[in-house]
This record gives sequence, structure tokens and C-alpha cells, in this order.
Amino acid sequence: MDTESNKKVFAERLKKVRTEKGLSQYKLADIMKCARTTISAYELGRNEPSYSDLIKLSKLFNVSAEWLMGNTNDPIILEKKPDTKTNPGVLLLQRAAEEGMPENELEDILSYAKFRFPERFKGLVETDGNDENK
Repeated sequence: MDTESNKKVFAERLKKVRTEKGLSQYKLADIMKCARTTISAYELGRNEPSYSDLIKLSKLFNVSAEWLMGNTNDPIILEKKPDTKTNPGVLLLQRAAEEGMPENELEDILSYAKFRFPERFKGLVETDGNDENK
């Protein structure tokens, strides 16, 4: 970002997406591993983020860096992620997989879920490779 206009747009857009996500400056600073005053300086247009922080913010808020910087008016939503606030099971399974839970244990959990709640799995395509003759 090299113009004052872009700094102002970045400041406004950062504050907009932060407040839309319900994050305080303190919480965002914690996520970004920086001081709250850094976030405040961004939102006041006093400082600009580093390239790596710009990318982190873009990913965190699911918008393009170009939109955050004011180079486009299209936020270009990057990807939809499950809402882990309403789907704690998704977060739990994701964390278990990321922390190295063996695949067979994850499959056991899925098998139990299919057994316990068969109506929720009706119509879903199996992708375990055993469907060769279907």
C-alpha cells in the first residue's frame, strides 16, 4: 500500500471485517500475535501491515488482500469454512486429525456416527473405494 487513500481504505475495511466477526482489537491482536496498539494503528491508518500480516488478515477474514488494500471493490470471498461456533464436532475432528489421530480411529468415529444417526447420512456418496460394482 503506497497511497494515503489506500491506507484509509485498508483502515476502514479492517475495522469493518473485524467488527462483523465480533472480534475486539484485543482478540484480533491475540490471533495475530501482536500488540493491540498495532491493530489500533492499522485501523487509524497510522501503520500498514507487513506483507505476511496482510496475508494472515486476508485468510482470517476470508477476503482477498486486494480488497483489504483498496485495490478492488469486490471482496472475493476466498472459501467457505464450517462455522465451528455452531459445529464444535467439526472443529474437534479437524483438530484430532491435525494432531495426528490415526486414520483408522477417525474412520471409527465416522462409522459410529453413521450407525447412530443413519438418517443424516442418507444419500451421501461413499468414497472408500468399495463402490466398484455400483
